[in-house]
Amino acid sequence: MRSKIMCWVMAFAMILSVMTVGTVSYAAAGDVWIEGASSSSNSIDKGDTFTYSVQLTSKEDPTTLSDVKVKINSSNFQMVNKAFESVTGGWTVNGAEWDNTVALSLEKISTGNQLEVVVEWTDGSGTYTDKMYRILSEAEEDDDEITNTGKYKPVVTVAANRAIPVFTAGENVTLQIPLENLSKDTAKDVRIKITTDPKDLPFIMDKATYTDTISYLRSTKTEIAEIKAQVSPTAQNKIYPIELEFTYTNVHKDDFTTTSTYYIKIVNNEIEPTVGVTKYQFVKESVVAGVDDAMLLTVENRGTVPAYNAKITLSGFDKDGIRLINDINSKNIASIGGGEESSVYYNIAASPKAKSDTYELTATIEYTDEQGNEYKTESMVYVPVEGKDSAAIELEVQNVKSKEKVVAGENYTVAF
Repeated sequence: MRSKIMCWVMAFAMILSVMTVGTVSYAAAGDVWIEGASSSSNSIDKGDTFTYSVQLTSKEDPTTLSDVKVKINSSNFQMVNKAFESVTGGWTVNGAEWDNTVALSLEKISTGNQLEVVVEWTDGSGTYTDKMYRILSEAEEDDDEITNTGKYKPVVTVAANRAIPVFTAGENVTLQIPLENLSKDTAKDVRIKITTDPKDLPFIMDKATYTDTISYLRSTKTEIAEIKAQVSPTAQNKIYPIELEFTYTNVHKDDFTTTSTYYIKIVNNEIEPTVGVTKYQFVKESVVAGVDDAMLLTVENRGTVPAYNAKITLSGFDKDGIRLINDINSKNIASIGGGEESSVYYNIAASPKAKSDTYELTATIEYTDEQGNEYKTESMVYVPVEGKDSAAIELEVQNVKSKEKVVAGENYTVAF
């Protein structure tokens, strides 16, 4: 195996020596030319960034030149975050010539290793270029290097020293999570996933996407992961920790997993749904014992966000007091908006034996908010009853017998 590798290395070295001899120049009268170039790395893989130093020489005083820049042409490499490198200084006198070294920050973006370096400048008579072709190759690895690529371990985490973002309850938001790679090895296919239990998050579950993917996260670089969500209208005023899991590979496709915590702050000016009985009405001012009646029960949501699936259950009925007449004790309301009212009917009657009094019923109200959080309240309902004991008493005395005339002070007898 090693002998085969050495043969290939020697053959490639011979090709490289042929292809990189000298400079292919298109300079006007040779005013400026590329003297040479060198790479900061002898082993360059796809996704790697490195420094490529280009040595320039000018036979003219650089102060007579303008717009001097160095760039590359390649489908295998690209400059990092710029199209060219301007040369505005750094020239040193070397006899009758001037020398300069320009550092290009390059990234390998595809398989292949061909690179063309171009220097361009302008003088009083026009614009000129000089070019040099190079081949940059990945160094051959020995058997141990090939089998131990897992040692190239990227370390992905949430970037430190960032301000905590603030969101308002009820709004649609995009979490922009800054990620950084603390290692010198490139991370590929970085998948970001929220692992916090959904019930501990301030988001509405069916309106959130809890994952994102970043293609590359290079050494010491920062990228932004974006996760869209809707903050629940009932989220609490506080700082929420959000646990994140990152899964990714290095350039050799070894798998890695790291975790980190991202913090957000929620500001909530909303009031959670609070539903209670506000009034109740009967057919008459009071319920007459033994007479069928009806009660209109009105409930109000005194919160600012809607209540859903409200179930109103009346209890406290008694055969000798208040009864339900061909009705059920639980009624449902699909939703009650913030600050709004809704009503339900109950067919009731007071027992014929009921005495005049005020009878108590309990209204238990169960409901949820938009996120599914459950609530329960109780309200008292007072039913005035007009019983049989409240009827007027009529007394008549008949067949009265007594003297027709009496004298003051005289005793006499009355019979009936």
